[in-house]
Amino acid sequence: MVSDIMTRETGMWNKEALLKHLPHLISRLRVNLPPVGSPTNLFPWIAWTIWTARNLLIFENRTINPATCMTRAISAAKEWAIAQTLSPPPLSRPFGQFPLASNEPNPMVFCYTDASWIASTKHAGLAWIFTDRAKKELNRGSHFRNLISSPLLAESLAIRASLLHASALGYTNIWIHSDSQKLVRALWTDVGHHSFLRVPCSSSASHGWRGIIAGRDVIIQHLGKMIGNGNSTKLWHEPWLSVSTPTSISGPVTIDEKDLMVSDIMTRETRMWNKEALLKHLPHLVEDILLIQPSSTGAEDGYAWLLNPSGEYSSKSGYLALHLKDSSATRNNNLPDDFNWYKSVWSPQLLPKIQIFLWKISRLRVNLPPVGIPTNLFPWIAWTIWTARNLLIFENRTINPATCMTRAISAAKEWAIAQTLSPPLFSRLRVNLPPVGSPTNLFPWIAWTIWTARNLLIFENRTINPATCITRAISAAKEWAIAQTLSPLPVSRPLGQLPLASNEPNSTIFCYTDASWIASTKHAGLAWIFTDRAKKELN
Repeated sequence: MVSDIMTRETGMWNKEALLKHLPHLISRLRVNLPPVGSPTNLFPWIAWTIWTARNLLIFENRTINPATCMTRAISAAKEWAIAQTLSPPPLSRPFGQFPLASNEPNPMVFCYTDASWIASTKHAGLAWIFTDRAKKELNRGSHFRNLISSPLLAESLAIRASLLHASALGYTNIWIHSDSQKLVRALWTDVGHHSFLRVPCSSSASHGWRGIIAGRDVIIQHLGKMIGNGNSTKLWHEPWLSVSTPTSISGPVTIDEKDLMVSDIMTRETRMWNKEALLKHLPHLVEDILLIQPSSTGAEDGYAWLLNPSGEYSSKSGYLALHLKDSSATRNNNLPDDFNWYKSVWSPQLLPKIQIFLWKISRLRVNLPPVGIPTNLFPWIAWTIWTARNLLIFENRTINPATCMTRAISAAKEWAIAQTLSPPLFSRLRVNLPPVGSPTNLFPWIAWTIWTARNLLIFENRTINPATCITRAISAAKEWAIAQTLSPLPVSRPLGQLPLASNEPNSTIFCYTDASWIASTKHAGLAWIFTDRAKKELN
């Protein structure tokens, strides 16, 4: 037993018994004698000092002699020993203990999360528990996940799962506790003192975080503030001044005005604009601000995606934002100023696959001098290389690279000049003359037929001659035009008409609204009408 290597009288270790039975472990009980005089084991401090000296040698090319290493190890060991003897400062109450408040309208719920991770299998177990202020358990949950790349990711997923569970339970006032110091420090350092819209991206950020920040930057460019009560929107440098483009108020700001909120230029009683405050702080923007209608019910301020009339973000408008970012650089100088690629591609009634195809080929790039071509040279270079390859295979003729490039530039210039002689190819007003006789623009159908012919050649080794391509394009365009003129199938009753039910205890009232707006004067007329199910006007 362990008691056999201890003295019966004092209950301390018997060094003779230790030397007899466990001579190789007695070194752990040794106390360092003077001049060292440290009551702790010096080995870990010496090992750590050697490790830091090795790092200095590798990364900074600095050397430390053995005597200095030993001195630093002894000093660190002594500092640590002294620190352990100091008593911690007294707390006003035990850490983590809060005053009980059972009568709170929305009591705080505390959530403790943890995760375990197996490196060999990439499996992770997630767990969390909900308690009240008195540490009484309210609920708990756990989850298993596979294909988890790191323990930090497992801890993050545990927090995410606990928040989803809290939302399902209806907890709206929650305090998260995690034992992952690295995760908590990362969240607090990067986001704790900043809004997500202003979080900087460090040079050591991961690829995933860089992608999130890149998407955030695209959203910020077209994000605006919608004014409710104005309490959470700063008067200066926040995009609240327009509902169509992100516009903020800038300029020299005095010390007294730098912390003003939008609510400071509104009346507290009616929650409408205070004209005296507007004339005092923003006299040059009074007319623009009066066009904004704040919430009469005191709703909180919110964000809106200004590229969508509904204010909601969509993937389609997100891709549009990416193309608008460099629209000035990608603009074709041969097109009229009011030409809109977006409407010309997406507004016509075409098959979705053809619209996506046209959108891809409409992404033009401007080549810098000495080429001086206002169109993208890549397709012309690719086509010239393809024809040179065909000449080599079928006619055993070679073309040098310089000739290929010259032909590509010449073809691109001829194409650019040809576009200036007629309206743009995507024009929705062009009508094809007989013998075609198609009332729709043939260009999308011709482009699509050429694309499908190209795919047949590559993947099935089948060729289609140009005449057949044109015939198929005309036929498809005519079929599409005829399909648009067909009337929809009859329904059993007119759309929106419901069966009458005059004997209902609480009959439904229908309200139809409309509005007219004059852009030049900013005037609007509003109207509405109430009817019953029989379309009889009530008011």
